[in-house]
Amino acid sequence: MGWDTVISGVTRATSGRPFNAIGIGSDSDGDNIFDNRLVGTQKGEFQTEPYLSTDLRMTKHIMLGDEAKITGMFEIINLFNRANPFEVIRACTDTDG
Repeated sequence: MGWDTVISGVTRATSGRPFNAIGIGSDSDGDNIFDNRLVGTQKGEFQTEPYLSTDLRMTKHIMLGDEAKITGMFEIINLFNRANPFEVIRACTDTDG
């Protein structure tokens, strides 16, 4: 009879997501498609922080007789508690009224 315990994990990592600073609607790159990119900036010039998340799971099986068992599971999501922003708020608002 062994421990009958399984430890597993998942790590996800990606580079930062590119985004454009919002400006006025104009054809900023000369392709005859009007966009909202801030004049004077390049496509994808800005990026969010890279994404990194590690999840950990431990599963334990406990036998109850010959045919029944109970499975307990302990799970930690984002083990290292890293902040992973998905999107940037690009809209500028008038805070003076």
